[in-house]
Amino acid sequence: MPPTSAETARARRVGAIKALTERPAHPPKKLLKTSAGPASAIPLLDQENGARWKWAARLEETGKKAGSFSKLLLQTTNESGLSAAEIARLRQLVLSSGAPRTMAVHVSNWERFADWAESREIDLHPVASAKLIQYALHLDKNEGGPSVIPTFRTSVKWVTSKLAIDCPDVDHAGLLAIQNEVISKRAKTLKEAVPIPTEVVKCLELLVMDVGEPEAARLFVWWWLCMVFASLRYDDAMHVKPQGSSRFWLQLTAHSARDNVELDAADQSSFDQVHFYVKTDGARSSYDHRHHCAAEDDDSLLACGRVQISDCTDVGSFLPHASVLCKHCARARPGLALADPS
Repeated sequence: MPPTSAETARARRVGAIKALTERPAHPPKKLLKTSAGPASAIPLLDQENGARWKWAARLEETGKKAGSFSKLLLQTTNESGLSAAEIARLRQLVLSSGAPRTMAVHVSNWERFADWAESREIDLHPVASAKLIQYALHLDKNEGGPSVIPTFRTSVKWVTSKLAIDCPDVDHAGLLAIQNEVISKRAKTLKEAVPIPTEVVKCLELLVMDVGEPEAARLFVWWWLCMVFASLRYDDAMHVKPQGSSRFWLQLTAHSARDNVELDAADQSSFDQVHFYVKTDGARSSYDHRHHCAAEDDDSLLACGRVQISDCTDVGSFLPHASVLCKHCARARPGLALADPS
């Protein structure tokens, strides 16, 4: 394979950075949509109120479908002597109170519950625990996540409270048993996830260190390794920006499962690793964000002699960059600067 020219490598690097930083072509839909009307002095509040009234209207429609089972929509006067207009005003306040996202979640959950009952030709009202159990079994059959049933139970309490509908027993033993079974099954799936083979991780580490590989590939593999070291799922890692994390390398290695893996005696004799240390939070030192290394002739002491090894945390045998190494340690062991991948 012919060597990559400097211009080609630079173009690949620019393309990789652009792909990681530019805005998505199809951004996710937002709950609060912008209005096409005239500009307002408080546009965000207007959007929030618009979303709130939207879900209040859908909640009111749910109450109308409940008919006589929704006491909120039946009352036009009360014992306190309020007029019909005042009762209507109070009703609107009840229906529209709450955060838009909270209203969206609970109303949508109830509407899906109602659609399921209609598809099964089941009368939704009066709402009973048996119907909740049937719907929970339906959610389990569709392999819903561990939080689906608990959220549904909360939605039932929220909607029935808003519309003054008699709330069934959401803490029924049968419903809780199904919920616990679903949580157990889904948690077992996550716990028994197939781990990334150590050999694959080692090969990718070598690729990141190889200056002959394309920079775009090295950048992506480096991000992927950060995700593996931190035990992050893909969807969680998509929200993590390395440049936005404080003391990024230490945070990752502190959660790495490989930190606790002991090398075999044969592996230990095949190479000599230099371990680096970072000051532990709370220890007194002016070198908070510097990496230190052990003395060449004594692993129990730091090469610089200015920080106690007992006040530091071992962060492994990889130096992220020569610039983070303590200058006094660098003077004591000048050969370590060659470990800098750049």
